[in-house]
Amino acid sequence: MKRRDFLKQITVGGFLVAKGKLFSELFNPSDEDVIFRFTVASDGHYGQPDTPFEDYFSKIVEKVNRYHSMFPSEFVVYNGDIIHDDPQFIQPAYRALSKSELPFYVTKGNHDMVTPNLWEETWGYPQNHSVVFGDRVVLLGTTSNVNGDYLCPNNQWFEKQLDQYKDASEIYIFLHITPNSWTDHGIDCPDFHELLTEYDNITAVFNGHDHQEDEIKVDGDIPFMFDGHFGGSWGTDYRGFRVVEKLSDGTLRTYLMDPDEKIKQIEM
Repeated sequence: MKRRDFLKQITVGGFLVAKGKLFSELFNPSDEDVIFRFTVASDGHYGQPDTPFEDYFSKIVEKVNRYHSMFPSEFVVYNGDIIHDDPQFIQPAYRALSKSELPFYVTKGNHDMVTPNLWEETWGYPQNHSVVFGDRVVLLGTTSNVNGDYLCPNNQWFEKQLDQYKDASEIYIFLHITPNSWTDHGIDCPDFHELLTEYDNITAVFNGHDHQEDEIKVDGDIPFMFDGHFGGSWGTDYRGFRVVEKLSDGTLRTYLMDPDEKIKQIEM
């Protein structure tokens, strides 16, 4: 099935659901068919008062590491709101995520209220950053500033990157705040959406921020994927992460880990 036909199908709610435990015989992601795999989790909110944030961070790292030990992944992205407002939490959050056993990357969310310099000093790269994996490209963009304002992605930076990597086989984009008001906490960014229509190698966009969102929304033929939250005080009734797999036949498969159950699997 072509991606566009599939997207038409899922907009009316066509999801495949599997509740096999991660390490049971029922859970079988057909590893031999996977040629590229990564995971993404959002909204840890390290330092949020009245939450066991240290436990949330240790648990998500443990679960992602355990999954990676069974089904090796290229990387994990923690997609924004790494900390909760106070810059003093950026270093302990970094240390917690540094226990990851695979490469990890972060994006800046509205609660990551640190200066661009502190962000780069901590993570080793700027707020807008690209990573190349063979003929695939990951673009990590900021959607906020030191004041926590909601911002559209930096179109000038993204246009430069998309032009530079126009011949890449796939581009995956990570943004904390969704650039569309289709969720409770999204913002309208029509210029950004218009920019995306000019490139046919954008495979998917990943968003956090809306803790209660773990579905997929569609703009044109580009899926925007949400993954709930792994920390914070509100959101979906589980704290987990999303897995994305490119298969040898060109199919993109994605599902959520709950965090020990596989749910909401789809293929496109």
